[in-house]
Amino acid sequence: MSRTYLVRLKLKAAQREQAEAMRRETGRAWSDMGTFHWRVYRKKGLWPFKKALRCWAKGRYALHPQSVQALADKLHANFETARRLRRGGNRAVHFPYKRKNFQVVVWTNQSIRVRGRWAVFSDSEHGTSSTCPRCGRRVHPNGRVFRCGCGFVGHRDVVGAAGILGLVEHG
Repeated sequence: MSRTYLVRLKLKAAQREQAEAMRRETGRAWSDMGTFHWRVYRKKGLWPFKKALRCWAKGRYALHPQSVQALADKLHANFETARRLRRGGNRAVHFPYKRKNFQVVVWTNQSIRVRGRWAVFSDSEHGTSSTCPRCGRRVHPNGRVFRCGCGFVGHRDVVGAAGILGLVEHG
């Protein structure tokens, strides 16, 4: 059973601007994925699979990867529902076609954590397992062990967790 929490946020001006920027980025992602969907359909005559939409969108947006995947799933479900209804004879139903300037950001359980009375949102973990927690240098790790030129050595997952913690604490 899943739970939905509605939380009234008291945001400062800078935080409000960041939230609006994320909504704009989500709208851009929705519009781009819709365009990609139509281009694939026009070129190949087939609907793209959900996996193809997810793969295409991966790493393109300044959003948490799980949020982008959930948005791709939502768009794909909208196309499939409209397709099913139109095949059933309901021609009043339209496929998603409008570009969106804003869209609700989808937060999954991987991108939001509750700590006491605080909700902690993560916008992306990109690069956290390749950034040295000691000196901040980007390193391309080979395997599961992370080695940096400054002398730091650690397991790659621990480095990633430290990087995510740094994003949460310092933005």
